Amino acid sequence: MAMMYRGLRVDSGKEEEQLEKIIAKYESLGINPATKQVVYSNGLNIDRAIELHKFTAGRMQDSYGIGTHLTCDIENVKAMNIVVKLTKMRITELREWHDCVKLSCDKGKTLGNPDKCRYLLSQIGE
Repeated sequence: MAMMYRGLRVDSGKEEEQLEKIIAKYESLGINPATKQVVYSNGLNIDRAIELHKFTAGRMQDSYGIGTHLTCDIENVKAMNIVVKLTKMRITELREWHDCVKLSCDKGKTLGNPDKCRYLLSQIGE
């Protein structure tokens, strides 16, 4: 599966720690991490994105989701934290639908069918 997908998104946890884990995993699978993309998107602003870009330093192809701060950069106005979550998916219109889950390092951010979440977390040792 890691060979099939272009990359992945870091949405929770400390980004630097997550990047090190991602790189180690790709390397353990014999995949050059520099050929894969990482998308950072955990409550970022421009300054934090620049920090992460310097930390990533070409080890992976980095990109950023900075929606909250880009859609409301008005001084003295708190940005609303609006997020769209994927709940079901299918590979093509002819395939069956599957429930989606979101696993998170942050308490309270794991979403989806509780049984599926527990099962998946058990599979990754959480």
